[in-house]
Amino acid sequence: MVYHSLPSKIDTTGIRTLTEKYWINWYYTHKHTFPHHFQTIVSDGQLPYSSSMRFADFSSSTLLKSFLKDSSIKNSKPKLTDGKLICFYPAAYSFHPLLRRDEEINNLYTYAREEVTKWEKSRIVYSLEALAEYPLFRTLDSGMNEIRFSAEFQLGFSGSELEFYRSRYKKQLNDIAIFLQDNVINMYQHYFIVSNCDKIPSCGFLIDKGHFLSGTRSKISAEINGQLFMWGIADYNSNKGERNLFEKNFLEGVLERILIKKDLKNCFEYASIKCKEFAFDEIPENELIFNRIARRDSLHISAAARQYFLREQIVQKKRKNQLYTYMRPKEKLYEIYFGINFGKVQRNLFENKSVTFNPSKGKLSRIFSWILPREKRHCITLLKKLFLGEATDEDIQSLSLLTKI
Repeated sequence: MVYHSLPSKIDTTGIRTLTEKYWINWYYTHKHTFPHHFQTIVSDGQLPYSSSMRFADFSSSTLLKSFLKDSSIKNSKPKLTDGKLICFYPAAYSFHPLLRRDEEINNLYTYAREEVTKWEKSRIVYSLEALAEYPLFRTLDSGMNEIRFSAEFQLGFSGSELEFYRSRYKKQLNDIAIFLQDNVINMYQHYFIVSNCDKIPSCGFLIDKGHFLSGTRSKISAEINGQLFMWGIADYNSNKGERNLFEKNFLEGVLERILIKKDLKNCFEYASIKCKEFAFDEIPENELIFNRIARRDSLHISAAARQYFLREQIVQKKRKNQLYTYMRPKEKLYEIYFGINFGKVQRNLFENKSVTFNPSKGKLSRIFSWILPREKRHCITLLKKLFLGEATDEDIQSLSLLTKI
């Protein structure tokens, strides 16, 4: 197997760990030694990255994002739009001649070119991209030269291998930047939402067309062939993070109405109903309870820990892998979900006139800020009424008319 690991380990181990394991085995098999460069190198400055970096912190997606920092992607604005989903894997393409010497890796390249689904191809090439990250990482070392690079990866002594791979990779980055200019809607790691998919660079391919809710940078939700996808937004089906059933159900209901049903008025009506139930304490208690698995013993958590769930674990004296539950104050949930801050002093929750509201700060309200014109004060007023459970039928109608189409 490519990763020299059992299937059970591949299913449960991060791809970076598996990549390191592959190169450790490669070094031992071919050079009877181990790589000494998993710690820190000093960048040669030819590519945009930190001057000093560790392989553990390095990724080709971060390098690509850094290279594109001056492109039009930084000016992309939140919107609801049709588009094409494209992925780019410049390292896998650029280091293909180096990696294909391994028969099993070459078989993966061949398999990815065959009639597999685009999603399956994306997963395969993502694995190849991860494997290519280590030789890419070595090309960034300021102390690297042609002789050392060729000797390290057993490339012969043509005297131009290092420059060949550096030039090959930078050409892919330049091709991507040119392709994305005035074309990109949003991005997340290796995935890009674009308007036009003509003349895709060699290291990329089209996955599918879809209907996208593009938020702030690297926050995307999409409907593709009737299914919901999310990038940079916590999947409501996932149990990771600090979330409860209310948040998961609310997020699913809103995105389903926006992207699948494409009924924005119904989305506002649904949100209004759920927010009124929340305001008047009609949400079942089990939907507001947070469940977490302790990742370490409470005795090993610093007394200065500020995260609420860690403080709760300390209070409940939970040990590693034990399940514990807790609830958060209603005022705090308003702030977390809807960006509504009632301040530290108020007499009545719903009569406080000094309430601050920023919909882009709420985990749930930010979705609405992506589909409404933020510059209009009227929108902010209506959204505030919506999340406080005070919206009328006329307010719902007004919000649906203000929505950016």
